[in-house]
Amino acid sequence: MPTPPAMEDLPVNRSSDAIRWALRPSAILALLIIVVLSVVPGDLRPSTGASGNFEHFIAYAGTAGLLALSRTLGPPWSIGVLMIVLAGSLEMAQLWIPGRSAGWDNFLASTAGGLAGVIVGRFVGRNLGIWTWLDERTRNRP
Repeated sequence: MPTPPAMEDLPVNRSSDAIRWALRPSAILALLIIVVLSVVPGDLRPSTGASGNFEHFIAYAGTAGLLALSRTLGPPWSIGVLMIVLAGSLEMAQLWIPGRSAGWDNFLASTAGGLAGVIVGRFVGRNLGIWTWLDERTRNRP
């Protein structure tokens, strides 16, 4: 059975830092867009014409994927928790916004999208070298 390479023999992908820094503004912007569009009155909210649950799933999946790829808010599990809390909080806030209504179906669609985005973002990040768990900071730890 072959032995795994030593930590110092593993390659460091220096371009991954540049890619993460480029993705961070997009991730934060996507997060802000979700918050703003969730709290505007119903008559001001744009619609794609697709079902609300599909819109929720896609918005949260894309945002969580960007957050996971850029590692803006920490490890993937923390992004998953954030997306669940955000979905629940924004659904609850809609109870007091004119023309909006909260629904379990929207919460579940948002949560499923957020978790799917984290999973896909983690997979893409690890397999395409956008980020690695063994970067230079990890390699220099005692």
